[in-house]
Amino acid sequence: MVGFIGFGHVGKALAQTLLSKGELQIAYFDPFVHRREIPSYSEEKVISIGQIVDLLHDCQVIFITVADDLISDVVNLIAQDRGVIKEKLFIHTSGVHSVAVLEPLAIAGGFTASIHPLMVFAGHNQAIKDLQTAYLTVEYNVENQQLQGILNQLGNPLLTVNSEDKALYHSGACVLSNYVTVVMAYGLKMMERATGAEPEDVLKAVWPLVMSAFENIKTLGVEQALSGPMKRQDIQTLNKHFERMKKANEGPFYHQLVTETLSYMKKNGYPHERIEVLNTEVDIMAHFSQLLKPKVLDMSGKAYAWDNKKTQVLYMNFPEATLIPEHSHGAQMGIVLEGNICITIEGQKRYYVKGDVYIIGEGVMHESSIEAGYRDLTIFEVLT
Repeated sequence: MVGFIGFGHVGKALAQTLLSKGELQIAYFDPFVHRREIPSYSEEKVISIGQIVDLLHDCQVIFITVADDLISDVVNLIAQDRGVIKEKLFIHTSGVHSVAVLEPLAIAGGFTASIHPLMVFAGHNQAIKDLQTAYLTVEYNVENQQLQGILNQLGNPLLTVNSEDKALYHSGACVLSNYVTVVMAYGLKMMERATGAEPEDVLKAVWPLVMSAFENIKTLGVEQALSGPMKRQDIQTLNKHFERMKKANEGPFYHQLVTETLSYMKKNGYPHERIEVLNTEVDIMAHFSQLLKPKVLDMSGKAYAWDNKKTQVLYMNFPEATLIPEHSHGAQMGIVLEGNICITIEGQKRYYVKGDVYIIGEGVMHESSIEAGYRDLTIFEVLT
């Protein structure tokens, strides 16, 4: 007889899978589960036990399928009845706890293991279906025939993990499932705000896009699946993203996603130099925006300015092509960070590209033709 302490989605799915693959009997203890909630098996195959101690006496294999935070409490309760522990197999199904949480039972002579189904348990019927093909991540201290028998009966493909890496393993699983949901919600919110469509319509519209991204990962491998403006190093597109996300008060999270994507690009051999320059500039602006005073210019650009009465430093960003009419001011020195600018100084055109430095003297008449996506760092002399 196989016993279950706790009989929620995980316990029920494992029990029904075992029942469907062999002749055995299931006993469970869970005061919150009623017999009518159990799939349609006869009373002889699925038995509700009123006391944990009775379940321990009747079963040779016991699954502990309670919430993660309750496992230690259940183990300590079982350990009080040391006489029924010896040579029985105790299995917990937590993804984050190692088999060490069952140590009191191992000390009392029991065999211990953990079996974690690598899947999402969103509902009972879907869980039973998904469990048929899910990988099981297994950890144990001493191999025994009872454990091998359970694994053979379940028949799932297996992964193994060391105790010290269990939390790392579970963190990765959460990123790939739970936190994907958070990123989806973030993207859906932007699409809803941009289109004005209802949430269910937006989800329906973007679903092929989402699935194609996952299909690329499956087909090409995660190292080669990247697409979009980051892969193309499309600086003007990304610059527009940053500007619009700041207006939507979504800048920091988007910046973090770009930073992590940049790290991915470096590790996997993608060209990334232009992205790195842009991201560094955005990072600098994020850290110093509290010190720099934002100043919206009259020339379709945006600048962050700092004044100390004698000089003014501006980080200037022009998402759109701009023509600045002829004018003059104090001495100016600029460093081109991205894009192209043509400055006509006293009738002579001069062209500057990324990395160039230009200098304009005090009172010298000049005009500028600026391409979309241009950015520079400029120091002005303040005339009094």
